[in-house]
Amino acid sequence: MTATPTGRTPTGRLSAHHPLTLEISREFAVEPADLWAALTESSRTAAWIGPWSGDPASGTIAIRLNAEDGAPEQTARITACEPPHRLGVTVDAGAGQPWRLSAEVSAAPDGSRVTLLHHLDDPATAEFSGQGWEFYLDRLAAVITDAEDPAEIDFEPDYVPGMCPHYRALVEDA
Repeated sequence: MTATPTGRTPTGRLSAHHPLTLEISREFAVEPADLWAALTESSRTAAWIGPWSGDPASGTIAIRLNAEDGAPEQTARITACEPPHRLGVTVDAGAGQPWRLSAEVSAAPDGSRVTLLHHLDDPATAEFSGQGWEFYLDRLAAVITDAEDPAEIDFEPDYVPGMCPHYRALVEDA
């Protein structure tokens, strides 16, 4: 597989002086409700990013990232949940910089679209996180389309270093 980077920013480039949002989308030939379930039900997230545990009503869950070395568990605080259209979370990504993320599900001509938004506090984060989100969304696509086993999608070399130039170009030297 040769992955093609699709991430962009709504205004084109990121600047250290004006942190923006990294946006990555995928379209699927499924109804929005089915895509929402693939994004929010632990039994379905387990196949592409990892299972989560906890009580979402409490506002906090733990997600085990099964494609990462050691399958680390990260805490996610739910900041928005508007089924079947919008999910917002703040993930404790370590190093004192939480990741503010949202997933928006909408209808598309042939089914539905998910748009992942990574709200960046540090634009340099794009160079290191963009490839990861591309990887996970391609794993989601593998699950939804049943085209391949998501475990067979390799992070290296297709995503890293393959996508590094694309994401580096989105970050403007300050």
